[in-house]
Amino acid sequence: AHRSNSSECALNLQFALVMPRSSCQANDAVATHEEVGERLLDLLVGNWHDQNGDSYEVTYGDDHGQACDVTTIRRGGQRRRTLKLLRANDDGSICWGESFRAEFDANRPTEVMWLSLLGSKKFVWTRIDKQMGPLDHLVGHWQDG
Repeated sequence: AHRSNSSECALNLQFALVMPRSSCQANDAVATHEEVGERLLDLLVGNWHDQNGDSYEVTYGDDHGQACDVTTIRRGGQRRRTLKLLRANDDGSICWGESFRAEFDANRPTEVMWLSLLGSKKFVWTRIDKQMGPLDHLVGHWQDG
């Protein structure tokens, strides 16, 4: 019997979060780990805050899809922009530099938990802005032409 380890389970959750399927046909395309990482980066673009009162502005880097830049705004107002701070790894995970890995929970879509790779304390980002879903731009009043 095949047993999956925790990283395999986390990756499966990532696939489920960012690659929903409307059907289970045999010819459905399967996302690569790289595509999953890129889709997860898409989810991170926007404005966030943490439990310490710091804020984060996540934008696409020059190599759109592989990394994101982060502007950190401390409680006291100090700003620091770090290029390519968040990156999509070959295994489909998202890392914050060399220190943290993003953990996504389908039950908490407005939060991202950052788990330490070095044994330090984890922290959570909560989305400040509303992220638009794929059909949100269609909501409103429309008039036939």
